[in-house]
Parts: sequence; C-alpha cells; structure tokens
Amino acid sequence: MEGRGLVAITDRAQENMEYVRTLLKEYQPEFAALLEWLERELVCLRCWDTIAGHGRGCVVTAAAQPW
Repeated sequence: MEGRGLVAITDRAQENMEYVRTLLKEYQPEFAALLEWLERELVCLRCWDTIAGHGRGCVVTAAAQPW
C-alpha cells in the first residue's frame, strides 16, 4: 500500500513540474529557456549522464568546462 502512495506522490510531483514549466514558458520564456539549457548541460556525478530526468539525490556539476 505504501508503494502505491509513493507512486501517486511521484506522479503528482511530475504533473506539478510540467505545469510550472508550462507557466514559465508562457510568462518567463527567457528563464524557461535557461532552465532547459542548464538541464542539458549539467551532469550527474554518480552515473556521468545528463541530469535531465534524474531524481533527487543526484550530485551535479558543469558538463563542459570552457578552459
């Protein structure tokens, strides 16, 4: 029963995140574009993959260093 509750909470969090991103794109398009860019550029230190889609607990760092 607890597992189903966690899934419902996770699903609701995902829905909320998508809603907020929709609002950001509408009202703050520059900021929304920056967030999307950061999501592509940041890398998880645990698995060395981009953080897009990762959950909490990932440790991130800049993907590409300019120097």
